[in-house]
Amino acid sequence: MRSWITSKVTCLGLFALTSLSCVSSDEETKTPSQSEQVTLTPEQQAAVEIAKVEMEIGRNMAGRLLAFYGVYNDDLLVKYLNQVGTYVARNSDFPERSYSFDILNDAQP
Repeated sequence: MRSWITSKVTCLGLFALTSLSCVSSDEETKTPSQSEQVTLTPEQQAAVEIAKVEMEIGRNMAGRLLAFYGVYNDDLLVKYLNQVGTYVARNSDFPERSYSFDILNDAQP
């Protein structure tokens, strides 16, 4: 039983860390109108571009992991993971981003 839990928590931790950068922020999906457009400094523009690249890498990695391992179906555990993940995300450097968490099914005992 202990090795099963260790295996699931290890996989869960890996996916949770990957997921922290995989889902776009609400800000990225908004398209400001002409009157709402803001001029960014070069440093701010660079930070936006870096964030977009990080989110795309995270999305791609999450998709690959899900395709390879599949999802472990345990609604209570996933609910708990999302509660913990949301708490951590709110206290991260990017609390404005939205995140999603899931558990990989690594099928090891």
